[in-house]
Amino acid sequence: MKWALKATRGTLRFAVAALFWLNALFLFRLTPPVLAPASQFLHLEVPEIIVLFFLIMAAVLSTYGLGSIALDLLYIYFFPFVLVYYLVRVAIRSFSALYSVVWGEPPLGKWPPKISLPTVVIQQPRSTLPQGAAESAKPTITAHLTRVFRRFTFLWCALIVVTTKLPLLWTAVVVVLVHTGRTLLTIFQFVWRSSNWLGDLENKIKVYADELIHKAVEASEITDDLRNVWSGLVALEFAISLLHNRRRVMQWAALITLMTVAGVYIYVGILFSFGYYGVARLEGVAIRWRDLAVVSLFIPISYTNLPRTVVIGLIGGIHSIWTLLLGVGTIIGYLRRKLDSVYDTTLSLSTQLQQEDLRAKLAVMNEKFQATTPPAATPESTSEK
Repeated sequence: MKWALKATRGTLRFAVAALFWLNALFLFRLTPPVLAPASQFLHLEVPEIIVLFFLIMAAVLSTYGLGSIALDLLYIYFFPFVLVYYLVRVAIRSFSALYSVVWGEPPLGKWPPKISLPTVVIQQPRSTLPQGAAESAKPTITAHLTRVFRRFTFLWCALIVVTTKLPLLWTAVVVVLVHTGRTLLTIFQFVWRSSNWLGDLENKIKVYADELIHKAVEASEITDDLRNVWSGLVALEFAISLLHNRRRVMQWAALITLMTVAGVYIYVGILFSFGYYGVARLEGVAIRWRDLAVVSLFIPISYTNLPRTVVIGLIGGIHSIWTLLLGVGTIIGYLRRKLDSVYDTTLSLSTQLQQEDLRAKLAVMNEKFQATTPPAATPESTSEK
């Protein structure tokens, strides 16, 4: 079975590459396919056929693997050189076969010769998961079949716009709304976990700094084993010197947060706009998608501009609540509280780094390891706003 799939893949790849380059060199003109007969046979409009085709191709190619796709694209791009290799190989094999027929022996032994390379056997670590859990981690047939419904959100959004068939419209609307809900849940989980992650990171930095300071102070002799300790202390001092300007750190953090929130807000707003438009089409409300997109991007201010239907009102309420909960002010306020905690930790570490014993050990380390440390941040400098 694998051999048949490999042969089919190689044949199709060769045919596609040959047609592509023949068309590029004007030796064979490819004409766009006429979709009218297919449209009549399937009772679908041409835009619907195009979107469904891309959905099917995306599902197949995602199963195929990104590495294999990249390899096939390189094959097509460098096909002239691949073709030269194939021609040279065919010529050598033909000459070898003719020589064997005439003289009864191969000209140069078996061609092309096999080169034996040393092989390195890498033993994979045994999985600690139970056998049932390992088997369940592998993608099943159901996962492959439902992949087209679990991914490719914007292709489903395009189908909402172009389809004229009610079953396709219902399917596309349900898929887009489910994808939108999954996106909101993912964002909430990320925000919830990030609070715990920032707290854990702060504690790890404290423990790491205390360990470095303890090793440096307790060392009776400066040896090469302390090079990693010295590097960590230098990096710690450099980080404190960057964080001493609290106002600048807050400005950069607010700017990065604002850009991130704006990108997430626009993405979620576009998803909701397609949900609004699909539901409006199902309920027979005559409205354009671009009008709903503008309304969706300014939720909750423009909530009253949504069509007055129960389902659209419910979706708009969820959209508004999500926007208010994860607004820019809320996230920046949360970030400010976290930065205050980080700033207090920075003051504590800066004070510890000013111990006389530690400064003396650092001076010896600098001389031994032939490096200069950045200027240490003092408690007076860290109090600058």
